[in-house]
Amino acid sequence: MIRDLAILLNANVPLVTALTILAESAPTKSKPILNNIKSNVESGLPLSKSCSQYPKLYSPLTCKLLEAGERAAALPTILNNLADYHDKITEFKSRVIKAIFYPIVVFVIAILISTALLLFIVPQFESLFVSMGAELPFLTRLVIGISNLIKNYWYLIIFVVLGFGGLVYFQAKKLLHLPLISKINNKIIIARLARTLAILLDAGVPLVDALYLMSELAAREQILRGEMLSNALQSTGRFSPLMIQMIKVGEASGKLSHMLSRVAVITETEIDAVLSKVTQLLEPCIMIFMGVFIGGLVIAMYLPVFQLGRVV
Repeated sequence: MIRDLAILLNANVPLVTALTILAESAPTKSKPILNNIKSNVESGLPLSKSCSQYPKLYSPLTCKLLEAGERAAALPTILNNLADYHDKITEFKSRVIKAIFYPIVVFVIAILISTALLLFIVPQFESLFVSMGAELPFLTRLVIGISNLIKNYWYLIIFVVLGFGGLVYFQAKKLLHLPLISKINNKIIIARLARTLAILLDAGVPLVDALYLMSELAAREQILRGEMLSNALQSTGRFSPLMIQMIKVGEASGKLSHMLSRVAVITETEIDAVLSKVTQLLEPCIMIFMGVFIGGLVIAMYLPVFQLGRVV
């Protein structure tokens, strides 16, 4: 809605008409909401107040920016900036999720392939070996034993897997304290904070109000006591000396929002680099696991065939 509304307002379409167009072309679930917002605007309620009635759809940040755009008579510009902000946040999230889930997906596929081999291929070889009546190598007996274990006690294995998954889910917050995960999570927080603060300041929202919207209450209290933003953020211990210095330069030059945007870009680049390194390290480990495990299964199944060939 935000991007489309910005395009219509930039084309000098009146706000009520623009909302009518959006309501007509919106999905069925969104039509009542947009129609209600349009009705509120028609009755004289500001767009920001109308949107604030739907906090699940429009965050306090969005409503505050809309209010700033209404006060400055620059609603189309604010809407464009807000749409760009959401696009950048969404793009960044997708990059992080892709980097995290790629090795997980590959690992899960490897486990599924291995399980399929143990459940469907190994039993066929087992019946063949039993008909031979020959003594099987240890590796072959081990693989057949694992296959029988999975077939006979699959429900216990599923229970253990689900229990482990539940344990990881409920202990997820503790995982955030692990060194590498903590480092990445801290950088994500910094990037989000810097980018959000930049767009709020660009829209003319006072610094104290911006920090309140972002729940940075500790930094807000320091600003109210007369401290500079750079000092307040430095006290959090999250920002590197380089970033604090950039924010100080922004304060001195009157280009704080620009410098905060640069801090966000630099931090996101650092996150991409860290995630890229982790992915590059995990890929060979997963390939080695797949090669050793699946290759071991294949060798275990063909060892008796080779032995039989030598006997013949």
